[in-house]
Amino acid sequence: MLAISAFAYSPAATVDVDVFGEAACPDTRDFVLGPLARLADALGTTASVRYTSFGNAYFFAPCAGAVVAPPGCDSSASCRFNATTRDCWFSTCGLGAARPPDACFKGSPRCQHGAAECLANRVTLCAGTSLPFVSCYFRALGSEWAAGSPSTAVLAVGRRCAVALGVRWDEVTACIDGARGGELVERAARRTPPHPGVPYALVGGRPASTTNATLLLQAACRALPRPRPAACAAESPQPGSAAALSPEPGSAAAPAAQHGSEAAPATQPRAPARCAFASVGAGWAGIYSAWRVAVDAKARDPTTVCVFEGSPRFGGRTFTVRGDAALFGLNIDIGAYRFAFEQHLPADLLRGPLRLPTACYIPSCEREPLDGNLTLHKLMDPRLNSSAGYGTALDVMVAELRAAGAHLQLHKELDAVHAHPRPTGAVLRWKDGGSTVADSVLLNLPRHALNRLSRDSLLFTDGRPLARALYNCSRETSQANYSAEASVKVYLVYEDAWWRTRLGLVQGEVHAPSDPPMYIRYHDGPVRCGEGAAPACAGALLVQYAHSLEAGGGFYMPFRASKSTPLTVLRGEASELPGLLHRKLLQMHAARLADAGIDPRSLAEPAAVVLGFWPHARDEILHPAPDPLSFSTAHGALPQCLHGVTSASYSEATRQPVVGRSLSVANNDWWLEESSVDLIAPYWAEVSLRVAERVLHDQLGLARPAWLNAAYYRKSVLGI
Repeated sequence: MLAISAFAYSPAATVDVDVFGEAACPDTRDFVLGPLARLADALGTTASVRYTSFGNAYFFAPCAGAVVAPPGCDSSASCRFNATTRDCWFSTCGLGAARPPDACFKGSPRCQHGAAECLANRVTLCAGTSLPFVSCYFRALGSEWAAGSPSTAVLAVGRRCAVALGVRWDEVTACIDGARGGELVERAARRTPPHPGVPYALVGGRPASTTNATLLLQAACRALPRPRPAACAAESPQPGSAAALSPEPGSAAAPAAQHGSEAAPATQPRAPARCAFASVGAGWAGIYSAWRVAVDAKARDPTTVCVFEGSPRFGGRTFTVRGDAALFGLNIDIGAYRFAFEQHLPADLLRGPLRLPTACYIPSCEREPLDGNLTLHKLMDPRLNSSAGYGTALDVMVAELRAAGAHLQLHKELDAVHAHPRPTGAVLRWKDGGSTVADSVLLNLPRHALNRLSRDSLLFTDGRPLARALYNCSRETSQANYSAEASVKVYLVYEDAWWRTRLGLVQGEVHAPSDPPMYIRYHDGPVRCGEGAAPACAGALLVQYAHSLEAGGGFYMPFRASKSTPLTVLRGEASELPGLLHRKLLQMHAARLADAGIDPRSLAEPAAVVLGFWPHARDEILHPAPDPLSFSTAHGALPQCLHGVTSASYSEATRQPVVGRSLSVANNDWWLEESSVDLIAPYWAEVSLRVAERVLHDQLGLARPAWLNAAYYRKSVLGI
């Protein structure tokens, strides 16, 4: 939601802070009363803050599918708010459009939260959108909005704030009811930039954080010339910290951040000379270990805790696609995405210190026979009543590490690990030059990444013989008939989740193996609904989840866009796949649609296909997980390299490869499956977290966290 306002600061202001929000948006309210208020208090007249109240609204647009708002439009549903039309309007008519058509600003705007929000935007614009007025408005409106008629509440709150601040309410109402109000709305629309969501903030013309007050203030301070206000010295990032070295996700320096990644900086910053604790690899084990040391246990000064990742993103095999307006803001997991409460790591972490809401993966909460006969869960965003994405847990830990001053650095690839003169330390040598001395090191590296380290690394020169042998012990090195496989996830993304809204299909599975092969799970994939009595619901439907090429993955492999990322997003105008899958989906549901009296031609094609590719090929860093070695003969004869090896000896050798050094390895790749040890085969983070917690116990002397189940800790952490 967007709002235009000029926060009246001194003409001598030296940094522009442009804020775009919506008058009925809870996130905008939280930002204005939180991070923005803190910035204004800290910088005063050195910041020029302008608030624009228009947000995700749009006018009737010369775009396909656009319709004029019907009479009595008073909610998102009755207004037929359409995110795709909104995006079309911004590209055709919004800021930066080459030649906006004359029809761009005709009539009244359509607002995401209905006509009452359009009125509230108009009130704030006519009142001048000063920071005091907007703050007063948001503080009061939260309790008033549900107290009666929304329009009545909006006007009552506006009048109350105007009287309190000495603004003439009669002039405001004249503006609201007259041509002046329309002019201000059009001006707000014209200066609102394309944006992934609201609130949206530009500091010095560059996108900035709207959730973290410290990062917002740091961005403003970096845009100011020296000498800077005292508040900037208090909030300056620690040397080597993430805020100093990494672009803010979603910033101009990180255009790919909407998919969980950050673009490589033009000049790669040097790594710090020393870290007390260093995680190399930013999957679950790497991020969790650093978070435990710096934030949870506070075992080391956070500014001496480091996380290095060679790729453009955090998360490893956890990859949540989020923040893409073209995907209707859905959070789509193309990798890890569910867990059982009996898996106390990660379940106790998610529900305990991270305080993340959960819901059953299958709405009825029935058990999964193929997954230990347990009930599986997913993370939820209660504000949207939709999936938050499994990557949310990692996002929270990364944010808390950054706030604490830890060093987090992407695009930093390890070349070798050497001994340090001190008995337990290690020297990390980087591929782009330079090195870092670390007192303790955890390598959160998958099999191929670890084996690509220079052969003069400690793991290979001084490692235990069993460790050196096991690092090269895998299915592909031990099976003469090994053939590369792949795991593939495919989601169809629709503006209307018709299988749910029209046919009432909320759970269950359907298999259709003929090309294009489909394995549909109606309960798998986020659905996000608007407001009103009959809200529109956008959704993503899982149409394939194959763990082998023969089982369905092979058909989709040619559509993979790049080996540099597991993610591929295909849209109808650029690929035949969305239409092909849509037509088969309609054929599969032809009888149900007929019974419901629905013409299949009325169902629009998907906006996109989102695919996740996780191949086993030798040149891939991230293989599907879990893919542990196993004592089971289901995958063929027991590999020669496992003869005489037990689950316990495998775990000890691979996690602690060099005797006497604080150098450990934790990753889902390094696990030997033994059914007698685990209630459910450890997967999707559990292996990494269990081994990481054991490493913290052995290396740093950390005790069981109070939030972790004691029996689980004794058996599944200390017992491995």
